Amino acid sequence: MSKSFRLFLMGVVGLMMISLAYKTANPRQSAPVKSATPVTTVTIASPSATNIVGQLAVKAGAPADRLLHLRRDQVLATVNGHAVTPADLLPLGTNDRRSELEVSALELKFLLKRAVDRELIFQTAQDRGVSLNDAEYKQLATLTSLRNQPEPGGIARLNGGDAQRNLELQDAQAYMLQTDLMAAQGASPNVTEDQVTAYYQAHLSEYGELPADPSARTQAWAKIDFSIREQLAPSIRSGYNDQLAAYMAQVEASASIVMNPLGPSSGND
Repeated sequence: MSKSFRLFLMGVVGLMMISLAYKTANPRQSAPVKSATPVTTVTIASPSATNIVGQLAVKAGAPADRLLHLRRDQVLATVNGHAVTPADLLPLGTNDRRSELEVSALELKFLLKRAVDRELIFQTAQDRGVSLNDAEYKQLATLTSLRNQPEPGGIARLNGGDAQRNLELQDAQAYMLQTDLMAAQGASPNVTEDQVTAYYQAHLSEYGELPADPSARTQAWAKIDFSIREQLAPSIRSGYNDQLAAYMAQVEASASIVMNPLGPSSGND
């Protein structure tokens, strides 16, 4: 298994854990989970639009986990004219006949931001001619295979139907496209060979010269390569996250993102 694929699977595991928030069997579950895919604060392009944070705190002192009622066909937001509805947030299967959904404000804020970011990434990739390559499609096929395996497979226990798996697949695609968009900007979350080589040469006294024997040289370099990557990974990832935040802020600034009024909440406010 390649190193890049292992990193992908780690991200997928994070996405699978986030998918638990999609389950509608317990609509009061509201704990936000940090995503494997970096998400950013939604920027409102229209001066008359209301930011989602403001919508969820209309009244001073209103509890963050207050319940909101959403219609299945309700347009929660638009991203460059593309409507975002509850089906983009929650796994609404064909057997789900509810005309109204109950969701906590905290959960809605989290899921809506993910949906808006996902749509932004899809639109940006299309506009800039960025698409998934064969290797990425194979990774998605592997993910689909893992998610569809029957019990007693551990991952299968997280399955929640086709609608949930489709949302997870969209998140995985968005994660890959986001990484590809950043790669087009010359940014990568992974330590490169050039960075490893440069670090080794700058710390030659620490690691020593490589053996002349080809076999011994390969073994020695494998250990050095692993050690250097382990040291560089945190700073590389931190720098990448900063670049990603700046890039997404730029994308959002040029987009028209409008959040529509939500409501009404349940209970007494």
